[in-house]
Amino acid sequence: MSTRHEVAEEIRKAEHIFDELGRKYDFMISEKSKLPVLVIAPPGSTGLFTPCITWNKEVENMYLQLLELPEPPVHEIHNAEIVAHTLRGSALHKADASRRTELFERAYALYRSILLQCSHSSLTAMLNDEAKMHTTIRVFSPVPDLHKVPVVVRRLISHCLGGMALCALMGKNNPILFFGLTSMATGWEPHHPLELVNFLRLNLLLTGMFHLGLVQIKGDGEFAVMSEKEVDKLTKTPLMSIPAVYKDMNKKLVLPMILRHGSKAMLEHEKELIPTNEWDKVWCAVI
Repeated sequence: MSTRHEVAEEIRKAEHIFDELGRKYDFMISEKSKLPVLVIAPPGSTGLFTPCITWNKEVENMYLQLLELPEPPVHEIHNAEIVAHTLRGSALHKADASRRTELFERAYALYRSILLQCSHSSLTAMLNDEAKMHTTIRVFSPVPDLHKVPVVVRRLISHCLGGMALCALMGKNNPILFFGLTSMATGWEPHHPLELVNFLRLNLLLTGMFHLGLVQIKGDGEFAVMSEKEVDKLTKTPLMSIPAVYKDMNKKLVLPMILRHGSKAMLEHEKELIPTNEWDKVWCAVI
């Protein structure tokens, strides 16, 4: 095995987007779950970008009931988003895997309920097509009538989809579903689409490194971990696909977003994250 910690190097390189934007995001790793927890976000961040607080079961139940109404008040939908983020944040600090999974599932279901209440036909169709995202890498284009959707609603949709993506990765152990939801989320984000895709990319790498012990990203999409025992434990789980999903994120999600919203300096840094022998093919596919 290589003595270099390739994943740590990838994390360092991927932070170039935040550095270029001058917007600082810092993570800690939960001692109990070994999952990444956002602790510092830049000014102006809301929703998914806001460090989570502790959740209250009674408040969660209240918002679940409100969302069952035919037309819940708009402000209650936004409050429900906070509860969903908080549920997800609470899951990050659970050492017991079954309890952690339960909280992620509840957060995922709440995010999904909020999105269905938005009553946007394209979004609803995507969510109803969710099963296909479990096993196949899917890239979603922005919906054609995006300009007609109020910015505040677009942010809500984007951050709920981003929350679902993190629940898919850390709760459902499905990086492929994580990819599809990330693709949807960045298409809806009105304020910080480049920050969002990089935020989710870093969560993927940090989860691989600390939760799984991932140390190498091989050219064939396989990976090596610190302990052979861990390899045996993970061989039958979708988590084995993290390196391949990460590479597809770089090529199919992050690079196109840099071309739309980034700078020449970002492009040069991002080029370092794509294998040299693949660059020409990847470049031709996105321009």
